[in-house]
Amino acid sequence: MDRYRVAAPLAGTVVAVTVSVGDTVRAGQELVIIESMKLEHVVSAEAAGVVLAVAARVGQTVEPGAPLAEVEPTSGAVEDSLVGADPAEEPGPDSALAEVRARHALGLDEANAPPERTSRISAIRAASSSTGRSRSPRNVAAGRSTT
Repeated sequence: MDRYRVAAPLAGTVVAVTVSVGDTVRAGQELVIIESMKLEHVVSAEAAGVVLAVAARVGQTVEPGAPLAEVEPTSGAVEDSLVGADPAEEPGPDSALAEVRARHALGLDEANAPPERTSRISAIRAASSSTGRSRSPRNVAAGRSTT
């Protein structure tokens, strides 16, 4: 069987590339994750093989049909050895949830704000949670009490 090209199934932004050149993959293994319309779409390997090239980069915008990776299929012996892989090495639901939370955190104010603003945001949140009601950000930043 000849090598095959893994192409983007839809337009979107590459949010994760889970393989690198030289990696051995099994059929159906996740290669790239594309975000489109606020949903993540997993692009998987068609057959077991060795990754020859990875064209996708995190943050890259792709169109349908854009090349993401190139895989050279391997013989059945390699595929059989991958099928019996240790399930303990597979990421569980907790690790998937942690990964989603980490990606979500990138879009929050704290991740994108300069350090002086981050401490101010934390102070406002702490003041709001300690009183049980919302306080004016200007008053909190200035150290004034609103009670």
